[in-house]
Amino acid sequence: YGRPDALGLPELAVEDNRVLIPPEWLEVFGRPDPYTHFRGGDGSFGDCADLAAAGQCAFETAVLRLADWVHRETGMDDLCFAGGTALNCSANGRLVRESGFDGVFIPPSPHDGGTALGCALYGMIECLGRPRGFRWTNDFLGPEPDPGAISDAVRAASPDLVVERPLDLVDRTVELLDSGHVLGLHQGRSESGPRALGNRSIIADARRPGMRDFINARVKGREWFRPLAPLVLLDAATDVFDHEGPAPFMLLAMDVRDHRRAALPAITHVDGTARIQTVEPVNTPFLHAVLSGFESRTGCPVLLNTSLNGPGDPLAETPEDSLACLRDTALHGLVMPPYLIRKRHAEPPIPAR
Repeated sequence: YGRPDALGLPELAVEDNRVLIPPEWLEVFGRPDPYTHFRGGDGSFGDCADLAAAGQCAFETAVLRLADWVHRETGMDDLCFAGGTALNCSANGRLVRESGFDGVFIPPSPHDGGTALGCALYGMIECLGRPRGFRWTNDFLGPEPDPGAISDAVRAASPDLVVERPLDLVDRTVELLDSGHVLGLHQGRSESGPRALGNRSIIADARRPGMRDFINARVKGREWFRPLAPLVLLDAATDVFDHEGPAPFMLLAMDVRDHRRAALPAITHVDGTARIQTVEPVNTPFLHAVLSGFESRTGCPVLLNTSLNGPGDPLAETPEDSLACLRDTALHGLVMPPYLIRKRHAEPPIPAR
C-alpha cells in the first residue's frame, strides 16, 4: 500500500559505509499531523501508507547499497544479515534477488533476542572447538513438551469445548481445513524467534477469499490490511513462488507466480508477494503430513499460517495458553496432538467463494 514517491522525500544517504538520514525525513517525523494513527479516526490511511512506503523504499535502497559495498570490498560469495532490520521481509527478498551474493543467510532470531543464541554458537565453536558444520534448520528451541501437561490442560478444559482423539489426526485436520475451518496448532517445542513456524500457529485454507479478513478481524483483532503468510511444501515452492531452495524461517517476501495468485487470495499481498515458509518432514513431520494430505485432497500445496495468539497477547507457549486462544477468539478448533479440541458453538466455517 502507499506511493513511495508521493511525499517527494530523498533517498537515505550512504556515505563512507554509513547510512545518514537527510533533514527532510527528520522534518516529516517531527510533524504529528496528518500521520496520527488512522485507527484513532483523526489520521488518513493514505497519508500513513505513503509515508510507510517511502520509508520502506528508502530503507531497501540503503540496504542494497551497503550489501553492494560489502560484496565489492570482501569478494565473498555469502552474506549473513542480522539485527532488528533483518526481520524486514521485503528488504530480505530483494537482498536474495539483487545483492549479487550467491547465498544470503538470516537467522530466525536476528533481533536482540537472538544475541544469546549467537553467543552460544560462538562459544561452541571458538571455546569448545566444536566443528563449524552446524546448520540452523529449525527454530524450535522452547521447553521440552510435557505430554502430561497437555492431558491435564485438556481435562480441565471448558465444558463449551469438545475434546476428540481421532484415530487419524492428520486426516481429520485436513478434512476440517478443506471445509473452511480455522485451526490452532500446538505441538512440540515452541519457536524461539518472533515468527510462528508451525508449532504455535494458526493454519487455514489459503484459497478462500474471505479467510484473511476473517482471521484479521475475528481472530487477531487487527488492521484489515495486515498480510498473512503461506506454508508451502518445499518440493512445490518453486512452482508457487519465485524462489528456489529452503526458506524455513518466514523471513523472505517473494513474488507469488502469476498462475497461482488468483487461487491463493488469502496469502497474496496487494503487491503480489508473500512471506514464504517452506516445510520439510525432517523439521516438522506432523505439519508436513498435514500439508501433504491437504495437497493430496485438494491439489494445493499451500496453507495459510499466522501466530497462535489473540489481540494483544504474546505467542502461545503452554497448552493453557493455546486453549485460552481457542476460547477467546473465533478459532474453530485447536489441534494439540493427540487431541482435537473444538467449540460446541463455533462460528460457521469460511465459505469457498
